[in-house]
Amino acid sequence: MTSNCELCKAEHLTEWKYEDDVVYVCRCKSHPAEWLIVLKRHTAYPTQEELMYLKKIALRLFPETHFREGASIRDHYHLHSVMSK
Repeated sequence: MTSNCELCKAEHLTEWKYEDDVVYVCRCKSHPAEWLIVLKRHTAYPTQEELMYLKKIALRLFPETHFREGASIRDHYHLHSVMSK
C-alpha cells in the first residue's frame, strides 16, 4: 500500500458492490454512474492471473458492460466501466 494512493486507501467514499482479497468494486468518484474494478495490490502491472481475475469479476457482476483500463491513476491498476451511448 502506498499512503498517498487514493485507490490503496480504499475509503468507502462511494457505493461499493463487491470486495474480496484481490479486488474491490466501487462507483467512480469522478463519474458516479460508472464502476471501477480495483486491484488491491499497488501496481500498474498486474500479473496475468490478476488480470484474468479482474475480467472474471467484471463479467460476473456486469455481463452487459464494457470495461477499459483506468487512466486517471496511472500507478494503480484498475478497470473502468464504459458508459454506453
